[in-house]
Amino acid sequence: MEKPGAFVNVITVAISDREFQDKVRRRCEEILLFVNEIEDWEPFAERVSKYEVDDELMELSARAESPTNEVRFGTFHAYSRDGA
Repeated sequence: MEKPGAFVNVITVAISDREFQDKVRRRCEEILLFVNEIEDWEPFAERVSKYEVDDELMELSARAESPTNEVRFGTFHAYSRDGA
């Protein structure tokens, strides 16, 4: 049986991997999303120094550094995956 899945770029202000993951997981719980895995966490400055980053991520980054330091989601990309 196939189960729905999705991946998304996420940006927030965090001082460590642990803080990033905690903030993202907490926000996802608030909006009733299940987090299976968080991959490729790195500071945004490092990401843009290594890769070309699309305009959406640049805009999300600018908005993430607001007084509230909110978790910002990019476009969700849905896919089907085989269930175990």
